[in-house]
Amino acid sequence: MRSTYLKLIAMFLVTLLMPVMGCSSRGSSNPEVIVAASDGKVFSLKNGIWATYGYSGASPFGSGRIFSMTRDSRGNVIAAGSQGMILQLTRSGWEPLGYGGTTSPFGTKDIFALVADGKGNVYATGEIGLAYKFDGTKWSELGNAGSVNFDMGRIVALALSPDGALISVGTNGRVFRHDGSGWIRHGYVDLSPFERSPVHAIIFDTNGTLFAAGGRGKIFKFDGNSWSAVGNTDQFESNSVYALAVDSANNLYAGGMAGTIMKYDGKAWSVVGDVQTSPFEHSSITSLTVDRGGKLYAAGFDGKIFQFDECTGWNTLGYSGTSPLGGSAINSIQLIQ
Repeated sequence: MRSTYLKLIAMFLVTLLMPVMGCSSRGSSNPEVIVAASDGKVFSLKNGIWATYGYSGASPFGSGRIFSMTRDSRGNVIAAGSQGMILQLTRSGWEPLGYGGTTSPFGTKDIFALVADGKGNVYATGEIGLAYKFDGTKWSELGNAGSVNFDMGRIVALALSPDGALISVGTNGRVFRHDGSGWIRHGYVDLSPFERSPVHAIIFDTNGTLFAAGGRGKIFKFDGNSWSAVGNTDQFESNSVYALAVDSANNLYAGGMAGTIMKYDGKAWSVVGDVQTSPFEHSSITSLTVDRGGKLYAAGFDGKIFQFDECTGWNTLGYSGTSPLGGSAINSIQLIQ
């Protein structure tokens, strides 16, 4: 009788503590969140308050689109977008990066992707296959990416490999690696695994595996030797995947059209949050990132910003009702932590 009673108490305690233990397993983090939008706005969330970031009044980008942000080796935020604009936030405010008083190296062509290494170099790519490197002093062209390799297509995403090589992808489905002297196909001979479908996002996990995602719900990985599909991606229903993120446990997150956000744990894909409804409803996911505490941040084409918490699910980030960005698409999220 006594043993049965003790077992019942133990079962009750386990049932009671399991949700709490599950909620606390991700740790806690409260980074400053910076977002850039398609109408030239840059906002930050700090201490629970949204405000313009690095300026007051009109945006230094005017009404031009911001497509990408990154942080350099000193922690400075850099943003780039339409009409060749690439600005860095300094103590004096937003200023042109490496071309003050002169024309951007991109001229008036749009810049779609940025990435910075630990040596102070910043890489930028854009329309008609343009690719440039800023070494802290001057800009220089990275090979002849446009006419030779990308067939004048857009280079829309960049990532740095563990050995420091620059990987780029574009709207014509190609994946290239810059080996220090020129561009070479990365892991394939003729057609990439995406064939002619556009590639929208790339990212490395902590093991050095490269993931790439794009049109028609395709997601592939490159293990250093060959490309292979990442699980069964039927859940994207042939919708484009625009954003990828990886957490410290190497879980892969993917977001795309129709508000779909999925997680791949190395074995199978599963929906993040409520299986029935996405917080973005039917709006496309444009950006994803994960903080040090393991919390997932997602932004969309309609200006909404959400954070996923294992205890409470998806929640608007620091606001209720209308997003601080209004209805402008959020193209990039950066965390300062």
